[in-house]
Amino acid sequence: DVGLTQEIHRGTAAWCDYNNDGLPDISYMGSGGNGTRPFKLYKNNGDGTFTEILTNIQGAIFGAMAWGDYDNDGDQDVFVMGSIGSEGGNTQSMLFRNDRNDLFTQVDIGISGYSGGSAAWGDYDRDNDLDLLILGSTNGSYTGGDLHVYRNDGNDVFTEPGEGGYRSGLHRGTAIWADYNNDGYLDIVYSGAIGGGSRDAGVLKNLSGTGFNGFESNPFIGLSKASVSAGDFDNDGDLDFFFTGNHAGGEGSSDIRSILMRNDGDDNFTALQTGIAPITGSSYAQAASAMVDYDRDGDLDIMIEGIYDDGIGNTSYVTKLYNNDWATANTPPSDPNGLSAVTAMDTVTMNWNKSTDAETPQDGLTYNIRVGKTSTGIDVMSPMAKIVGSGNAGGFRYVQEYGNTSHNNSWRLSGLS
Repeated sequence: DVGLTQEIHRGTAAWCDYNNDGLPDISYMGSGGNGTRPFKLYKNNGDGTFTEILTNIQGAIFGAMAWGDYDNDGDQDVFVMGSIGSEGGNTQSMLFRNDRNDLFTQVDIGISGYSGGSAAWGDYDRDNDLDLLILGSTNGSYTGGDLHVYRNDGNDVFTEPGEGGYRSGLHRGTAIWADYNNDGYLDIVYSGAIGGGSRDAGVLKNLSGTGFNGFESNPFIGLSKASVSAGDFDNDGDLDFFFTGNHAGGEGSSDIRSILMRNDGDDNFTALQTGIAPITGSSYAQAASAMVDYDRDGDLDIMIEGIYDDGIGNTSYVTKLYNNDWATANTPPSDPNGLSAVTAMDTVTMNWNKSTDAETPQDGLTYNIRVGKTSTGIDVMSPMAKIVGSGNAGGFRYVQEYGNTSHNNSWRLSGLS
């Protein structure tokens, strides 16, 4: 018993380090029964237990959450989207700024309410602040949605560039940031339903921070109620993608698939037969998957969660973990060097030289930094990793994902004291 006190459903969960103590905290939200939509935040006590932190963060159902430091003050804020009404009513998009000391303030950023999809932070234009990627529907019925990119212009202002959303009609799916071609710019990988029993999946290539374009020839198979995850499973230096969800027919179709797409470079991908169980989501949530090195043997394993259908009418909720036995290692990159810092009033801008790597090009590497008020501190900006020099694999990330500055070899922090 780790101390989580309330059960929920029709929800979602995420790790965070909201208080910059270096320990991964737990957040989740959904339906708590009797029409309630709780958001739960639990502080990691460092001894295998968690303590609930009471906040004013509004929870939602049929939605998503994403933690990230949108205002560059060093702590993680949280974006929440979904329905706060009954059975899909009153869809909201809400940003809660972390003011530290367990306090959060809701910020009006003028984004439409979304549900039935996903949300993710990432600096797609490499201007040293986090932009927002949303897949979802605004009509509350989880039909007819879009994929949207909102550029962070600072001062709580988010702007949707161009003429609006990408991939019109996309809903009941997932979109993630991933630099598939190692050019240093975050691309978009997605899968979902587009109405009429059709599905769509693909990659939108980042045009050096100015916009996104799809592939001329799309090798991806569309899935709805889908999960999408990214990782270099074969240790060759580029990102591969795992998709799982409902393939064809109506929303109740049992044609469920799990697909691992190997990145062969030059915009070429190969679908692999892996033996991973096909799963999908429900009418209220997408499936879930993650590529993680759970046994710390140097390759990424795959974890899945959702509904399994045996094809003859029997369904069950499953959580499965698949071990990767890939023999080829990916060597660590060189340490970055040449760190410099320039201060102006309450702002500091840090720069460092790019690392080199035997498998991944320089532009494809990401960086994870810590900032503190002491030489080993993390109280200003947490890396969610073991501190180098602390023993027990210093630098190992608690949550295996891109570093907190993404591909940038510079970063800006403001509002410091």
